[in-house]
Amino acid sequence: MDKEQFLSQHMGLIYRICQKAFRNRQDVEDAVQECALRLWRYIDIYDPSRAAETTFVYHIVKNCLRSMWSKENRRRPIRRTVEIPFGVLDYEDGPEVVAIRKEEAVIVQEAVKLLPERKKRIANMRYQEGLTFQEISAELGVSHQRVGQINASIERDLSSDLARLQ
Repeated sequence: MDKEQFLSQHMGLIYRICQKAFRNRQDVEDAVQECALRLWRYIDIYDPSRAAETTFVYHIVKNCLRSMWSKENRRRPIRRTVEIPFGVLDYEDGPEVVAIRKEEAVIVQEAVKLLPERKKRIANMRYQEGLTFQEISAELGVSHQRVGQINASIERDLSSDLARLQ
């Protein structure tokens, strides 16, 4: 069986697996292309005596999706829940959008003021200065795992404070 025939025969399976992994249609299409490309590269190593075609395709697609997720997680920007958006207002938006963003910034500032001093300092280092957990831990003399725990606590505190302030 040639590569084109093998690939076209299993495109439906690839599409279904990718559909279960992603909700967004564009993400599904991107994943299908990426997985089809990977399958194209690895078709030559398929050994019918070791596994069924669908099992082979399933494992190729599963591994492709895993690597896509890990790449995306490495590229994902830091969530900036504490960053004050005054400097990023887009004045091409209408005045109502600008006003809403300013109101949101004031609410975030109020929520940050409610944090204890140590958490404020860590939030500033993480979200304003863009430091990693390793860098923050070196600065404060605690483990990076502890910084991660404190960061999670900051996010929980801010989330509940923002809900209360709005």
